[in-house]
Amino acid sequence: MISPENEKKRRDFLDQIIDELRNTPQSNDFYLSAFSTVAKFGLQLKAKQEKLFDGEDWNNLKIRKILLQKLERFLDTEFK
Repeated sequence: MISPENEKKRRDFLDQIIDELRNTPQSNDFYLSAFSTVAKFGLQLKAKQEKLFDGEDWNNLKIRKILLQKLERFLDTEFK
């Protein structure tokens, strides 16, 4: 069982990661930024198995919020 203090640290860490992605300039490749973030934690194979990056246009600004939520759920599950 995770202590409340460690849960808060985990949540703050996840929030920091998502905030960095949320602040990715529109001119940058959001897919590349998201994939690099996943790879930074060694989760690219798990993301591939779960088809995290399949079937979506990761550079479509209109669905960026939805993609961030999808990425946040994935990372939240993996960081537990």
